[in-house]
Formats: sequence, structure tokens, C-alpha cells
Amino acid sequence: MADWRGAYASEAEAEALISDAGGLLALFSAGMASAGIPEADDPLEGDVGVVSLMGEEAGAIFTGKRWAFAAEKGIAASSLERAAVLKCWRVRLG
Repeated sequence: MADWRGAYASEAEAEALISDAGGLLALFSAGMASAGIPEADDPLEGDVGVVSLMGEEAGAIFTGKRWAFAAEKGIAASSLERAAVLKCWRVRLG
């Protein structure tokens, strides 16, 4: 997502960037497509996704059992129904 690196310096600027993109899912979708990272139907450990948590979108990483994401008081992880995983991508390094 190099297009957005350094594009914000505050939470308000980050929220504006997300809003201007049409939401977090749209932002992630554009960034992953531009990086050539393929979508995945069934998440595997290490995959990146956008999930829906209590009506909010969040970027998350699949641990193999749960989705880990940044929460207000640190890192949190949750088991989610498949419908709560809005989209995921198969990120493989190396």
C-alpha cells in the first residue's frame, strides 16, 4: 500500500483517507490489487483481511484460529463467523 505510506500523521487524517477511499474495505482492495496480492476464499494462517466487528471495519491478520486486530487498548483476537470476514488476501513472503 505504498500509495498511502506517509499520507497521514494523525488518526483524523487516517480516518479522512479511509473515508475518501470509500471505506477500509475499498482502501485495502485497491492496495492489495496494486501490490498484486491475490484474494483468498478460505483464510489460512498469515492471511490479511478486512473484518466487520460491531458495525466497524478493521484490518486483521488470521492466526490460524482467530483474527487478530488492533483494538483501543492493544491487540485483540476473535473467532469470527465467515460472514464477518468481508474479504481476505493470501499474503506470502519470500
